[in-house]
Amino acid sequence: MVERFVSDAQRLQAARLLMQDVAAAQHVTLTLWRRMGDDRIVLVATEASPADLRITMSEGQRLPLLMGASGRLMAGHLGLDEKRVHDMFKSLRWARPLSFQTYWREVQRGLRRGYTVDDGYFTAGIRTVAAPILGSDGTAAYAISAVTLRGQLDNAGTERLGQAMHALAARLANVLL
Repeated sequence: MVERFVSDAQRLQAARLLMQDVAAAQHVTLTLWRRMGDDRIVLVATEASPADLRITMSEGQRLPLLMGASGRLMAGHLGLDEKRVHDMFKSLRWARPLSFQTYWREVQRGLRRGYTVDDGYFTAGIRTVAAPILGSDGTAAYAISAVTLRGQLDNAGTERLGQAMHALAARLANVLL
């Protein structure tokens, strides 16, 4: 009943508070992406670590649905079959070469572990780790991504960050949906 009286802006403000804590603890910039239709995501919130070095991104920017770490999780959580994902994948431009076979393996791996990684394919020098925020129908409504510099984390650090993103996504689902 109370949910009807909470605005989208209030939900986003509550989400930002959760994001601030994780951004500071993990020393990353967090970005919250909302799915917009069948082909785009839009950046609706960003929170940077209070560390000296930060990565900033502009809210309101739009990306193709399947781009980056968030795109891999969208591909896995929207009920899209491999052929449909392949057809959409062909139109994407990557910063460094990425085969569809590798991309599809990463989509499947993300489904198993609850988060996905883009290691400099979307933007050279940047690694992102994303987790889905699932609606009641089980599809991805949002994605939460941690943005780091490539090489900032080793494999164990990336795993810990992925687990933190997965846990944060579950908390954000309670706030946003």
